[in-house]
Amino acid sequence: YYKYIEIKDPHQLFEEQTELCNSLNLKGRIIVASEGINGTVEGEIKNTENPKRDEIVVVAESSVEDGEEENFHGYGFVIPPSALGSVDKLQLQALIAVKKALESSKIPAYLLDKKSVSVFSASCLGTEKAENLSRRIRHFELCKIFGEAEISEIISHKEKYPKITETSGPGLLNSVIAGIVCNQLDFRGKSLNIDADLNSFILTLKSAILELQSGDSCIVIVVAANESLNTKVPKIERSGMRCLILASKDYAAKKDFPMLYRIKQA
Repeated sequence: YYKYIEIKDPHQLFEEQTELCNSLNLKGRIIVASEGINGTVEGEIKNTENPKRDEIVVVAESSVEDGEEENFHGYGFVIPPSALGSVDKLQLQALIAVKKALESSKIPAYLLDKKSVSVFSASCLGTEKAENLSRRIRHFELCKIFGEAEISEIISHKEKYPKITETSGPGLLNSVIAGIVCNQLDFRGKSLNIDADLNSFILTLKSAILELQSGDSCIVIVVAANESLNTKVPKIERSGMRCLILASKDYAAKKDFPMLYRIKQA
């Protein structure tokens, strides 16, 4: 392992690393300098699994069902009505889920350290908006092939799908789900979406745990689409969104956050 980082007291860190390695019977070499650390150690598996890693707890959670996004402006967000039709429902549901989770645990968003709050989302294979836009575009291509009678019918059918506007782009992307939450609630930590088919949620949860254990974020908000595979079509079907707000046990205790349950780590 190595990391380039300013170390104000290399000797103190050297003493701490030596004490830790001796206590765990680890052998190897660690180089500590003012500009960073570089080390290679080995030992028994039970002694190399980070025995001091923080416990991670859920401090808030919520779920959103399909249809709740229709009352989106009732939650106080500031997306203009003219742009709302271009935003996919996954993005709207994510915003609602986060707000409901914070309110359920009485955690005011404005009191959080915005720079240390990250948002990770889990969803796969794009959004419903992107699928519908693709269908609309295909109608234009079909008009180049068929005659006048067929074209009239194609154009009529095309209007079932949303028109392309200047706000269409971001509203189509599942990768923007976490970003729109950060934007609306002014969270300034990391934002990302993990797309790993039906493993998206579990991998996002593991990534959130690692993020908290790294110390880069104090809170990680996980928003995940409820997804299942319809093998008859085949097609990914979605039915709402869930939200988990995670923090280390020590941080939750320090901030007097409720601890709903502990995340079991393998």
